[in-house]
Amino acid sequence: MIKLDFWDERNSQRYSSESRDKLEPDESYLLDLILKAEASTVLEIGAGYGRILKKIAHRFPHCYGIDKSLTAYELSESYLKGTNAILYWCDVIDLHPFRDNSIDLVFDCGTLAHVSPESLQQALNEVFRVSNKFVILMEYQGTKSLGNNFVNYHKHSWIHEIPELIALKQDVAFLCSREIILGLDKFVLVVARKEAPKKSFWSRVL
Repeated sequence: MIKLDFWDERNSQRYSSESRDKLEPDESYLLDLILKAEASTVLEIGAGYGRILKKIAHRFPHCYGIDKSLTAYELSESYLKGTNAILYWCDVIDLHPFRDNSIDLVFDCGTLAHVSPESLQQALNEVFRVSNKFVILMEYQGTKSLGNNFVNYHKHSWIHEIPELIALKQDVAFLCSREIILGLDKFVLVVARKEAPKKSFWSRVL
């Protein structure tokens, strides 16, 4: 696992830079999807100090995020001030602030790539424990030039077979995934629901 001071430093540097509010291409892509979701409560996993949360807070009555970086949590108090978004200081492997089936939509953008293989199943269990309706995960899969050799240039990250792991869960009634190419980077977008949608999820929401 990455040491927390890595994330503390990263959040601090970004918050102090001119790109404090800027979203990466994958985050912007995900943001467009989230804003179309039929939900009243949303939870972002690995929210940092709240860049995505701040942009969706107006859309959802109850908007939450979690991050394991204490610096991110402290910065969020001022960054999210004046919005209805709330950030909690905790790890994805233990979402103790949230009750079972209490969140309509749980989503992340690349967070699970930084969860070790030994902890990934517990992280997924927690995500689906708190999810009431559906889960959207956007995970990094490498680049068009390097393929899946993500681990070769980022020693603290892993390429996980997220769709295959979710397919094994008994409480998932609907699962689909797509490969997304943004510039030179490859991502896998995974959508899972606890009940099958009446219409095509991809055409109605995406």
